[in-house]
Amino acid sequence: MLGLSLRKILTLFGAAMMIFVLMNVQFGSVAPRVIDGAEGYKLDAFLMFDPSCSFDKVEEELRTSGSSYCLGEIGQWSGADLLMLMEGLFLFVYGFELPQNKGWARRLRKIGFAMVRRGILPELASHVTVSQVAGFSRAADLLMTGRLISGQEAATMGLIGEAVEQENLLARRSAGGEPGSGHTHPSPKN
Repeated sequence: MLGLSLRKILTLFGAAMMIFVLMNVQFGSVAPRVIDGAEGYKLDAFLMFDPSCSFDKVEEELRTSGSSYCLGEIGQWSGADLLMLMEGLFLFVYGFELPQNKGWARRLRKIGFAMVRRGILPELASHVTVSQVAGFSRAADLLMTGRLISGQEAATMGLIGEAVEQENLLARRSAGGEPGSGHTHPSPKN
C-alpha cells in the first residue's frame, strides 16, 4: 500500500482535527463553505449532531431570521471545541514514539496525568465549568498543567465559596455549618 501504519493515519487525522477546529473557531472559515449565508459564524460541533441543526434547516433559519441557534460566534471557544482540539492533539501525539529518556518520560507523565494524579477523574464538563467560572486562560493553566492552587487562590477565582484556615475549620463546623450554607464539612478521620 502506501506504507501507512495505523499510528501514522491517526497522526494525520489528529492534525486534520486540530486544523479543522482552529480554522472553524478562530477564523470562521468552515461554516461558510458548508452552509449558505453562514459568513461570520462558526459551526458548533456539538450541536451539529442535533437533528434540528441539519444544514438545510440552518440555511432556512439564516434566510428567515438572520441567525441560527446551531451556529456560534467566531472566536468563542465552547467545551466541545476544546474537547475536539484536545482529542486531535492526543491523536497527533499518539503517532510519535515516546521518548526512551527517563527524564522526558517522567515529564510527559506529569503533564498527561495531572488531574488523575490529583485523584480527580476528568469528565466531559470539567473543562467547561472551570473555564466558565475562572476564565479560559486560568482554566487552560489549571487543567493542562495540574498546578496546585491555594484555597485563597481558588476562592479568588470563584471555584470555591470561601477559604478557611485549617485551624478554624473545625470551629467553623461546630458553629453550625450545614450543607449548602457555604461552610466546608471535613470528612471525619477514622
